[in-house]
Amino acid sequence: MREGVRFWLTIAGVVLVAFLAGFAWQRIRANSIEDQLDEARRALLLARMENTLGAAAIEAMSGSYEIARQHASQFFTELQAALDSVPPSGRPAEMNQLLSRRDALITALSRNDVQSGPQLAQMFRSYRGAMGEQIGPTQRITPVPAPQPADTMPADTIVVDTPGS
Repeated sequence: MREGVRFWLTIAGVVLVAFLAGFAWQRIRANSIEDQLDEARRALLLARMENTLGAAAIEAMSGSYEIARQHASQFFTELQAALDSVPPSGRPAEMNQLLSRRDALITALSRNDVQSGPQLAQMFRSYRGAMGEQIGPTQRITPVPAPQPADTMPADTIVVDTPGS
């Protein structure tokens, strides 16, 4: 009977070692995948912030200042929350500089300031630069003039009344 007990104890020990080896291997793999998932979530958050800021710039340049203000406000709120998760390639000092422009920009958008569009576009470029992304050469960004209402005529138009009309 001693031989039988020893045999089963050996089998149980081998099964236990195999189980622990498999558990350790899966745990290491799970940790690696969890790290990858965290990195993907961080990248997604930063990409969403970039898209939100870009949308704010586009809306402001097209004259939709309230929508641009909402997008800009969302961007600044997310930027404040994400400052602790800025990747090493990102520069926290530049992010803080972007954040310092919040009040002035939101005020300009709420006042329908035409210059808020170019300010947002420049902020978009600064954000991309702070994230370590390649940006093209700086060009002067000018706002699109606001469209005139259809019932107005240019100042140099002369209206002539003709008899019989």
